[in-house]
Formats: sequence, C-alpha cells, structure tokens
Amino acid sequence: GGLPVDPLTPTWRRGGRLVGTRTRKGVVRVDAFVDRLDERTPRVPGTASHLTADPDQVPSSLLVNLRHNNALHEQVGLLHVHTSGMAHVPNSQRAHIEQLSKGFSRVILRYGFRDRVDVPRALREKVFHRKGFDDDDVTYVIGLDDVYATARPGMPLWRERLFAVMNRNSTGVTNLYKLPHERVVEIGRPVDI
Repeated sequence: GGLPVDPLTPTWRRGGRLVGTRTRKGVVRVDAFVDRLDERTPRVPGTASHLTADPDQVPSSLLVNLRHNNALHEQVGLLHVHTSGMAHVPNSQRAHIEQLSKGFSRVILRYGFRDRVDVPRALREKVFHRKGFDDDDVTYVIGLDDVYATARPGMPLWRERLFAVMNRNSTGVTNLYKLPHERVVEIGRPVDI
C-alpha cells in the first residue's frame, strides 16, 4: 500500500478555485464604479473600510450594502491585505494609499509571511493620521461567501459538502487581521459550487 490519501488539501484548493470562478461573474472595476457613481447617492457619516481580495475590483460587500441600503459612507476605503513571499516587509513599505475621487481611496497593506498582521494598527500609523481620522469612526466591512454544495459540475458532491463545512469553520478575517469585533459588519452572499 501507498500513503493514505488526504482529501482536505485538494478539496480546499479546488473549492477555493470554484468559489473564485462562481463569484467572478458580475465583477465591477473600481475605476468604472467610481466614475459612474451618481453624486445624488446618499452618504452617511463615517468611514467604511471594505476588505477586498482584489484592489482593482469593487468588493461584493460594497455592492450588496449599496443595493440594500441605497447609501454609502462619506469615506469609503477599499482595503486589500497582501501577504508576500518575503518573511518580513519593512514598516516603511507597509502601506500604499491611492486617493480616488468621490470619497473613495484604495489602501494596500503589505505583510511578510512571518509578520504579525494588525490591520487597525497599520491604518492608524500609515493612513488615518494623514486624513485626520479617528479610528473609532471606522466600520470594517467583510464580505462572506456562504458556500452551498450543488450538483453543478465542479467536484463530487461529498467533496463540495466537505469544502462547505471547512469554509464555515475556517479562521475568520476578524481575528486574523485583529479587527475590533464591535466595529465589524459581515455581509454574506450565497455561492453555489
């Protein structure tokens, strides 16, 4: 006999790719979204930092929030956390900030794979002091994929069910990035794999 087959690792990788494929439909580019944004869209006081896997795309959490509440925060940060292949990223290279128009900004925080990730601290040190923000004024918005196993082509149904359970039990972004629980809003969307 050979070594026992571990179904977890290939299931996690394949499931992640399936979720990515299913959620890429309807992707909106940030520049196009901001350009088309109607100045009459109601704005509420404060800052929303929407976490995004791709800093060039509008996160689904922002689109769902806008569709359901018909309003945006006065300041909207599109926040991407990037882990590099380097062990450490120097603090001087931690943040890249790009001011867009209409109250939008794009923030990319870079960490090495051995660095301790602390998003609120990096934002306080690298971003908020430039704008005069009080970090108590920030709401962190996280988009969650609620994964459902289906008969659609992709993986055998038992592996899709396993992936759905693994996805629900994975370490949350709130803890991983040291976000303050009381200021986190999670916006979910169903994803059939």
